Amino acid sequence: MTDLDRLEQRLSAVERVVVDGDATLDELAEVASLAETVADLETRVEEHERRLADLEAAVRSLEGYVGNVESINDDVERQAASAVATVDRLERRVDRLEVELDDVRGGVLRDPTERETERTRSDADDGASGGSTGAWFEFDDESIAATGTAAETADSASLADATETGSGNRTDTETAQTPEETVTDIVAGADEPRSLEDAPSRSDRTAQVGDETDSDGAESGLLGSLRARFS
Repeated sequence: MTDLDRLEQRLSAVERVVVDGDATLDELAEVASLAETVADLETRVEEHERRLADLEAAVRSLEGYVGNVESINDDVERQAASAVATVDRLERRVDRLEVELDDVRGGVLRDPTERETERTRSDADDGASGGSTGAWFEFDDESIAATGTAAETADSASLADATETGSGNRTDTETAQTPEETVTDIVAGADEPRSLEDAPSRSDRTAQVGDETDSDGAESGLLGSLRARFS
């Protein structure tokens, strides 16, 4: 039984006493004190009800705040997940860039002999796959330099020989007539009659024509025909 029930019972007893008319003064004083107590209790109950209402409002506000916090947490979690995915992509890109950088450094800092070997191997493979399209040759700097030196030496020797030969030919030409002059003299001698003393003998003409032909290094068709005519 609650306090209110007990109070109601006591109030009903007081009412019966008052109505019946057999109540004493002591009982009336007790009834008055009970009425004051009931009024105080009612006041306290109302205060408690107001406090409960305030607490309910506070709880509802807290629930709304908690809901906002939860939604913010969800947004933060989504942003964190996207940030983690972005970091993962960046890490993969950095790894690929590091691998490419290592490859570039390895290609630049390789031994020159190794690069030459790989280039020679690739050229040989290209030549083998090309078939009859042509041959490929590789020369290093030393062989090219040696070949160039030999070629320059040969050119110098050829130039010296040509100079000596030209000087010798000029000396021979100064002492002997050219083939054109000889042919002109022969034709002029054939057209104009000369004495037997002025005309050269057959042996002299033959020797002269032979010497001129040997000095030039080849016998022309005109000189051959003239020799056949005057022999």
